[in-house]
Amino acid sequence: MRGLTGVACLLVATAGCSPDPISIGDNGLTAAHCRDGKIGKDESDVDCGGKDCLRCVDGKKCSAGADCASGSCVNGVCEKACNGACNFANATGKCANGACVLVSCNAGFGDCDGNSANGCELDLTRDGLNCGACGAACGLLQTCEAGVCKNGCKQVCDYANGVGQCVNGACQLVSCNNGWGDCDRDPKNGCELDLTADDANCGACGTACDKDSFCSAGTCQPSNFCDPAACMPQNGKGECVRFVCILQSCDAGYADCNALIGDGCEIHTASDPNNCGTGGLGGPGCGVVCSNNHMAARTCGQGVCNGTCANGYGDCDGNLQTNGCEIALATDVLNCGACGVGCGKGQVCVAGQCQFQNCVCNPANAKGQCQQGVCVILACNQGFGDCNASAVDGCEVNLTSDAANCGACGSVCGNLKRCLQGVCQ
Repeated sequence: MRGLTGVACLLVATAGCSPDPISIGDNGLTAAHCRDGKIGKDESDVDCGGKDCLRCVDGKKCSAGADCASGSCVNGVCEKACNGACNFANATGKCANGACVLVSCNAGFGDCDGNSANGCELDLTRDGLNCGACGAACGLLQTCEAGVCKNGCKQVCDYANGVGQCVNGACQLVSCNNGWGDCDRDPKNGCELDLTADDANCGACGTACDKDSFCSAGTCQPSNFCDPAACMPQNGKGECVRFVCILQSCDAGYADCNALIGDGCEIHTASDPNNCGTGGLGGPGCGVVCSNNHMAARTCGQGVCNGTCANGYGDCDGNLQTNGCEIALATDVLNCGACGVGCGKGQVCVAGQCQFQNCVCNPANAKGQCQQGVCVILACNQGFGDCNASAVDGCEVNLTSDAANCGACGSVCGNLKRCLQGVCQ
């Protein structure tokens, strides 16, 4: 009404009234005090709120929701409104910046999973794993009473396919494991029924499948007739079980690597280098890849990785499946030219041959020469012989006094004779 009065005073100058000046803009009629850059009259913040001015945007001060464009005034500040009431199970909530937040749990309850969507989901007064506080578990033979762990049952509350708890000194079956049910209501045998495959209790106790269906994965499925004569998977043997053709076994050397009945035992593991093994229903050999490391030909025979090595490489550890032909025979000092052929001290393997590194050729009692990096004995000194054919120890035998090599390598003095000056005497 004050805005309309102001308009009337502008139009009728002789009325003698002096109302608050107004401006007609895009937002309608706005009093002058709503545009002076100050908090005036009933404004809740600068130029906003109150009866005359525009509503305040988020973050501005407010006295009530009517002062805010969002309609939400929280602790004297305009905030984005939430969509509906902020109600949480067993808890108190509030709206903060357009989102509902959980403020506190009711007495005796806790938000132990950190998920505000289900509120304060646990009763801390009787939960044995969260007794009095989240994560405060009672002992094995204790019970949680009024949020305090107390000595309770005299035995472990263990149930088949289920979870037990000691309550007021007595064991109770609290819940069944997923897919199991306590359909006879007898806790002594726990959760006795497999609800995923029981036709009379499919998915839940008492939910029975009709005569034209069967229970699979906890759901009644239509029964498709299984013809034993047609249940003949490739490279294997099948059997009709509960209206479904099931793979029972694989032929020797074959395996079912993709777990699909349609193609049976589809892999010949006895000869497949990518699936090399003995084969069978469980898939021995499936995914066993023969190594391609320095292999000229990668093959699988009788379920064992075999094949030939690339030129210059050897399979010295006998494991073609894991590392193939792992040794470079041209340079390996322990396997020089062939597996097991080691070079001597101070030697290196070059092009598959053992050679002295930085060849130094000074054989004992002999004249030597380096030939292609290898020390070679050209001639023994007078009275000495190279009887072991090795340049490493030179001409190691004194032929003038050695009764086993008297005058020449291999010339043995018999009948207790001695070797003097290279002659048996």
